[in-house]
Amino acid sequence: MTSLSRLICFSLLLTVAVLLCPARAPYAQTSDAKPKPTGSISGHAFIGGKGAPGIAVAAYGGDVMNRRSAAQATTDSEGRYRLFGLAAGSYQVAALAPNYAPAEPPSPNSFGPISGASKSIVLAPAESVEDVDLKLVRGGVITGRIKDAEGRPVIEQQVALAPVDANGAPAKAPLPPTYNYQMYQTDDRGIYR
Repeated sequence: MTSLSRLICFSLLLTVAVLLCPARAPYAQTSDAKPKPTGSISGHAFIGGKGAPGIAVAAYGGDVMNRRSAAQATTDSEGRYRLFGLAAGSYQVAALAPNYAPAEPPSPNSFGPISGASKSIVLAPAESVEDVDLKLVRGGVITGRIKDAEGRPVIEQQVALAPVDANGAPAKAPLPPTYNYQMYQTDDRGIYR
């Protein structure tokens, strides 16, 4: 093959390649990428009316039984937090402070004492919800040990907590749902907490 023939073949192949590539480009550039969520929730965590620094706050969304944090933040020196990068949907905003309990009664949709102070929020696309304040008080602990008749610890025994009224009678308030079954059973020493 002569040099001229090679040059013509090479030119022909290059021309065909250039013509075919733009025809494929629209198929190759199809984007399935979803826009990044831009919603946010912000507020304060308060203890005794003062901003509480260093409190972890999270937004939980989706399935109640498979609670995964959609966003998490820690309050600043004045108790402020901001959860961002949230998609549209329903969220439960909760203070993750096991030593504290909600200062206000839980809302009917909240997880109440299971997750500390919490608020239910419905977020629209790219919405910023502000002033979602969480009020906390120092909590308490109920602990004890269960033993059998021979004094041996009873392991993995379910323990229930039931509210009572001022007279000691069972309260009519519903019990919070149990999301952490290990929190309501004895350990290998028979101790519950």
